Amino acid sequence: MIVRLKDFGISLGSRVLGKEVSNMINFEKEDEIILDFQDVKMVTSSFADEVVGKNCAKLGLHNFFDKVQIVNTSEQIKLIIKKAIIDRLA
Repeated sequence: MIVRLKDFGISLGSRVLGKEVSNMINFEKEDEIILDFQDVKMVTSSFADEVVGKNCAKLGLHNFFDKVQIVNTSEQIKLIIKKAIIDRLA
């Protein structure tokens, strides 16, 4: 399953939108999920927490990254996603 995040906007800013995106993806049932950030300019920590942080905490770090690939991120978005994971797992 490929999730093209630019379909939700180039600026992904709210926890509500993050929940919406997260609810569209069955993280437990899907074998392979690609979160494609191509053309996304900005992501808030709230959005990253809803889509990545919470699901990473639910599945566990290794299980999450066995099935989820995060592609086409800028360095800034990478840092925000990494922080969301660390904050959830801390």
